[in-house]
Amino acid sequence: MGTMAAVAALLLSWPIGSAPSPTLADLLGAGTLPTLAGPVVAAADLRNRVVLVDVWATWCAPCLAEMPTLRDLHQRHAGTLTIVGVSVDSRTRRDLRQWLQRQNVTWPQVFDGRGLTGPLAMQLGVDRLPRSFLFDHRGRLVATDLRGDALVAAIDTLAAAAGREPR
Repeated sequence: MGTMAAVAALLLSWPIGSAPSPTLADLLGAGTLPTLAGPVVAAADLRNRVVLVDVWATWCAPCLAEMPTLRDLHQRHAGTLTIVGVSVDSRTRRDLRQWLQRQNVTWPQVFDGRGLTGPLAMQLGVDRLPRSFLFDHRGRLVATDLRGDALVAAIDTLAAAAGREPR
């Protein structure tokens, strides 16, 4: 099973509130996710960090409305938060890279260019947008689909908790 299939299977098989919840280690193992820019997001890079996996597209108005919030969180919590965008756009890689540059979106992006009916969206079980998965600094899934003030409050709380624990 590929990395993205493993991510999808685990995200879908452990709903919030049931035990056990998936962890980032479960999702990534020792593996990596290839990003739009070429470098990869490795499981080791996410250790002891709050992680937000944000599934989005440039044609999704609620996704775009959330970009300023994500940009602010990315800057304010640079020491404790990693945002991994998962674009389900059907644009070309080049077009999406240019769009991201114009919008000053600097966090890593996973992308396959095939939209909501493509393998990436299917593997993640995403049939609607926006979707998000929030993991604490121990790699435990703590919330899904938070937006706006609820997302900010959750990340502020998780980032503060991560900063209080010895690493």
